[in-house]
Amino acid sequence: MLILSAKASVDDRVKGLQAGGDDYLTKPFAFSELAARIQALIRRASQTPETTKLAVGDLTMDLLSREVRRGVRR
Repeated sequence: MLILSAKASVDDRVKGLQAGGDDYLTKPFAFSELAARIQALIRRASQTPETTKLAVGDLTMDLLSREVRRGVRR
């Protein structure tokens, strides 16, 4: 998530990033910088591997093989 804001203090930027922002850009900004930051976010998102296994406690589910395990049992 890219935060666009008029609030430019360090405290405001830190709060925005701690609230879940991946990047923070303050106004006024150049359109070319906005485009570059969006491209960087898209690049990073496409490098994230898709989750193929889910786990809760000793219960696991492999979405690719469609196997469910509890502890060591299938």
